[in-house]
Amino acid sequence: MFNLPIDDEAEALDDDLLFNESIALEGLDEKYYSQRQLAWRRFRRNKAAMISAAVLLVLVLSAVFAPLLSPYGFAEQDLSRTFEPPS
Repeated sequence: MFNLPIDDEAEALDDDLLFNESIALEGLDEKYYSQRQLAWRRFRRNKAAMISAAVLLVLVLSAVFAPLLSPYGFAEQDLSRTFEPPS
């Protein structure tokens, strides 16, 4: 750093404080994002994460709508015909 005389040093500090305050006041109209918004934005930009989320969504939906998707219930098995060939 510089070795300024005391008066110049004090004036330089005052100028720095005024400059920093003006920067802080100018930034008030900026939009700030929450942690959740930042995490969601980062998640959306990750291609592997979005593909994994889509696969997970398909699995969850197939589990929820399993009674509509399967033609037989889980208790409707005929275990006496387990080793017979297909008809």
